Amino acid sequence: MQCQSSEHDELAFNGTRAFYRPRGVISPFLLVDLLAYVLQDVRAKGRKELLLNLSGITGFDSPDTTFRRWAVKRWARAAAGDIRVAFVLRPEYICPERTGIVVAAEEGLHAHVCSNEHEALEWLNVWHRLM
Repeated sequence: MQCQSSEHDELAFNGTRAFYRPRGVISPFLLVDLLAYVLQDVRAKGRKELLLNLSGITGFDSPDTTFRRWAVKRWARAAAGDIRVAFVLRPEYICPERTGIVVAAEEGLHAHVCSNEHEALEWLNVWHRLM
């Protein structure tokens, strides 16, 4: 399966912040790889904040705990503690136990998960004001 591109899913930058909004059908493993690459690219460009809006992604069910742990560890390595990441997900993809957020904290990834961009931006703005 491939992720279908559109003009809205390009990696965009605004100051120290990056935005990525992929859309389309994609396998969960390919999505993990794609986001690891995006995190590495954002880090290489010296950006400190990333809003990842994944609400336009389809192609798989909500991942189990094992997959979430593996994916977040991969992303934490890619971010290397240098990037704050706000994930926007459809509600059915948000783990009620917040497994991904717990793993992120354990691995040194500053992350937040929510269901809309407004909340994601508010979280990033709080971090931005503190830094």
